[in-house]
Amino acid sequence: MISRQLRTIPGATPRNNGAEMTKKVLRRKAVEAKTGNSTSTIYEKMAAGEFPKPIKLGARAVGWLEDEIDEWIERRLAERDRKAA
Repeated sequence: MISRQLRTIPGATPRNNGAEMTKKVLRRKAVEAKTGNSTSTIYEKMAAGEFPKPIKLGARAVGWLEDEIDEWIERRLAERDRKAA
């Protein structure tokens, strides 16, 4: 269930408008579901500097900020649209 994989960081400040809000942190399975990429593809793209880096949540847990994943998806869409034009 994706809902179990969402985490929030209370009081986090977004980069876009400076207003205070709660950021969502997605665990790996949620990132896979949202992007359609497998675990190995996600880590390959991270190593190549083509995918957002995760944040450490614990000794053996990481997560990605949802807004960074959304921005990555938006860049893919923009790239596709540029190539189509």
